[in-house]
Amino acid sequence: MPRTITLADAIRHHWGCPICWFVEKRLNEFIASSLQRWMTDERDRLVLAQGFCPTHADLLLRWASPMGIAVLYPPLLQLAADFVALWSTLSRMPNTKPSPMKPRCPVCAERAAAEKLALRELLDLLRTEEGRQIYAESRGVCLPHFRRLWTKATGELRSWLLQTQQDQLRRLSDDLQSYRQKRETLRRHAITPAEETAWATAVEKLAGRWKALAPTESEVSCDG
Repeated sequence: MPRTITLADAIRHHWGCPICWFVEKRLNEFIASSLQRWMTDERDRLVLAQGFCPTHADLLLRWASPMGIAVLYPPLLQLAADFVALWSTLSRMPNTKPSPMKPRCPVCAERAAAEKLALRELLDLLRTEEGRQIYAESRGVCLPHFRRLWTKATGELRSWLLQTQQDQLRRLSDDLQSYRQKRETLRRHAITPAEETAWATAVEKLAGRWKALAPTESEVSCDG
């Protein structure tokens, strides 16, 4: 049986944010394992939630078959028709929750739980000397997850995180510039593995992966 890949493994070997990687991995596993239940035992529960948010409806299409969608969506479409009928009666969009416009997406709940777990595991790792060394040598987390990691950290770890994040951002900028220079001067053979992935890391470092980012209290959530 293959060994389970850990958050520490992702920090060592993954080119992007390890928390984004961890959360997206958990969400894919959650949807893959939940599809059968949503179509049978938990179908009524999904109907009560009124479906999925836009982000996770898109993720659902990776996993559900056409027949699966044909089982899941007829009652959700009927609810949407009733919602629009009420909209017509009121001459304004109904402010009901959950609703087809503001579903209580089950994947969002799993996403928030996965992110909380990943942040806790990373904080535990950063309380060790070895963990800090591994993290400092890595690409680190994206800025959205850095904000949440720093908020949960205490004491001198906060200062250490701020300095480390600056170092990682500057190192990434150097790698990206070096990648460009080597490409422009036809020295592709000299591009390092870190430089080779710098272009993708740079985008994720600033924005994170949208499927993996759970809204904070000050951001818009799936259920409004």
